[in-house]
Amino acid sequence: MKIIEINNIDWVKIRTTLSVALLKDQDIEIINAGSYFVENPQFQIYFDDLVLLIEKIGAGTLEIIENGSVKFFPKSVDFGKLNFNFSEFSSILDYFIFLMPSLFSKKFRSVLRFTGVTHGENSISTAFFKDTLLPTLEKFGFYGSLNLERFGFYGTGGGVAELRIYPKEAVENSFKFNFENFKVDSARIYISHLSAEVAKRQKEYISKKLQLDLENISILEIQASNGVGNVIQISKKNKNFNLIESVTIDGYNSFKDMIYKEEESYLEIDKLIFNLELNSKSKISLSILPFISFLPNSFLSEKEFGEMVKVLNDI
Repeated sequence: MKIIEINNIDWVKIRTTLSVALLKDQDIEIINAGSYFVENPQFQIYFDDLVLLIEKIGAGTLEIIENGSVKFFPKSVDFGKLNFNFSEFSSILDYFIFLMPSLFSKKFRSVLRFTGVTHGENSISTAFFKDTLLPTLEKFGFYGSLNLERFGFYGTGGGVAELRIYPKEAVENSFKFNFENFKVDSARIYISHLSAEVAKRQKEYISKKLQLDLENISILEIQASNGVGNVIQISKKNKNFNLIESVTIDGYNSFKDMIYKEEESYLEIDKLIFNLELNSKSKISLSILPFISFLPNSFLSEKEFGEMVKVLNDI
């Protein structure tokens, strides 16, 4: 049993640590992880759904114990096809990422078809997953494809996505991250069960804020979804990455009350634009941390990417 202590603990760090423990078949106890969920109840449902997923696929046992820690006794997960329905508050992308390192290490392809939230404030977007994370992993021999079949928003769920994961291939390269010289080239606005006029006003606002031509900002009205949703997506590129930054303005709270307000969407757009440069390194590095066991020893240094590198290498 490895005892793990994580500074500035959060859901992504907990999920990443559990993912690496599953890959390495290592029993772990994460100090204060259970207490984190008490203090951040919006992520308790993420943990509860993860417990159910682990039980269904026979990947061990996961539990919160009396001292406020989380214990995980993993068992090897097998390749194959898996269907799972998550709650209307849980992002299916988190569970894709949880399973991916273990499934990449198998000899045959896996197909995961999950139902739940595809777009929510508390997780990465499907666009980031498909257009940033997967192409980045391909540089290291990890090949996968994501098909978004139906949008699912926080509070109503019902989104459907299928992920295909292929056995890791041997790749020789000296790829290094370059987070410099990003240039915004386009934006997209998704709306679901909202007036098209909302999206048109947001389009004008983004154009002025970014000095981006209106023709480079598209609007997509989502018909096949269970409820209200609004996603703002901005694409920026450099020679290495097509980095998708986005914000989801949730239509519902954890009690399923409709809370969407157009005026608040402009505050979220302002935050997104302000953080365009700040988020580049952290978002990409955090998303690939679960795959650290497959990467060159010198690739993700503790100095550059923080203490999580040491935590994961020590599992």
